[in-house]
Amino acid sequence: MWEQESEKNILIVGHRGIRSLYPENTLVSFRAALDLKLDLIEFDVHFTRDRHIVVCHDADIRRTTNGEGLICDMTLEELQTYDAGSHLSPQFAGEHIPTLKEVLKLMAGAAYPVLLNVEIKAYDHELVDQTIAELEAYGLAGRSVIACFNAEIIGYIQEAYPGMKTQGYPRWCMEPYTGEGYLITEELYEKMFGIGIPIAKDGEEEKMHRAVAMAKQYGIRPWLFCADDEDSVKKAVEAGATNITCNNPYPAIAYLVREGLHKLL
Repeated sequence: MWEQESEKNILIVGHRGIRSLYPENTLVSFRAALDLKLDLIEFDVHFTRDRHIVVCHDADIRRTTNGEGLICDMTLEELQTYDAGSHLSPQFAGEHIPTLKEVLKLMAGAAYPVLLNVEIKAYDHELVDQTIAELEAYGLAGRSVIACFNAEIIGYIQEAYPGMKTQGYPRWCMEPYTGEGYLITEELYEKMFGIGIPIAKDGEEEKMHRAVAMAKQYGIRPWLFCADDEDSVKKAVEAGATNITCNNPYPAIAYLVREGLHKLL
């Protein structure tokens, strides 16, 4: 699957499953993404207090469940008592925050070789180690890329797991960065497999195009996010994207297939 990715066959990434239509990072959202045969599925991982890996975007469950509190302060048993579906629609009541094992079992059993984009949300080497160990246990490590907004974690992965694909973000790449994390050095940058690049708002396209050009200069795949309407998809294509992340993948599928830029699985 990775070898099929190019500007002429742009892969489509389901952001937290199909986030716009299903409760994000839940099994029902991932099943919907698999039913649509999206090329990649993106999700996020955290540790619970008792060191189980769970799939959730935020450190606090307030936004995506009927509970509140930090994942790192809860046991897995406690965490899974909360409803992660009904906030979006009553039809999704009973969905829970899944474990990484539950998600990987689903992905490993898919009808096609789906690719995975796994974002490390808590900047913890042990979380990296256990996540990669579980990917290997399910035979999915070769189909996965590990993403993180923290350059130190990216560097750790590249050093400890040189065969593991990594993804960083261009606002760190040879630019001053004042947020939490570390500046990505040129050495880290040139070892990246993919780079996440936000799709520019009107009038800001030049920066997006520079980021894509820089990635290609280093042989890194430019991955643009998030495209949920045709105009955004066209911007990503014109910039030179090789994959596009979507909360709602339907506009991207329709446009890319119509233009001969995406092969349906």
